[in-house]
Amino acid sequence: STVQAPPESAEPSPSSATPEQPGAPAVGNHPVAPPPGTGGPRRPARYGLGIQYASRPDDSELGRLIDSTVYVNDCHPAYIRAKASRSEGYHLALSVAMALAPLAVIPAEEHGFVTAFLEMWGRAAAKGRK
Repeated sequence: STVQAPPESAEPSPSSATPEQPGAPAVGNHPVAPPPGTGGPRRPARYGLGIQYASRPDDSELGRLIDSTVYVNDCHPAYIRAKASRSEGYHLALSVAMALAPLAVIPAEEHGFVTAFLEMWGRAAAKGRK
């Protein structure tokens, strides 16, 4: 598995700023940014949840959500056991469910969320086999 450290902060990168374009309209001495979608190369939109692995040996959490990426702790003893028993898919589903639960429901309902998530995950896998 590829190990990537999660970002420490969610600050926008300088490349996300609108570049000044030659011949762009100006107000006074200040250039005006072009309207969205009219300048620069098109970037494909990416919607959804990303999943990466991060080595965090001192963390007891299976995974954590940063922005739209769940970072699965590949140093966690449960992940190591799941990998040894070839049940990484189930561990990944559980890690994602547990990382999303605090954002999806109130604390008292997290268990129900994880249970429902795993039920839907199991049904989706069963449909794929038919």
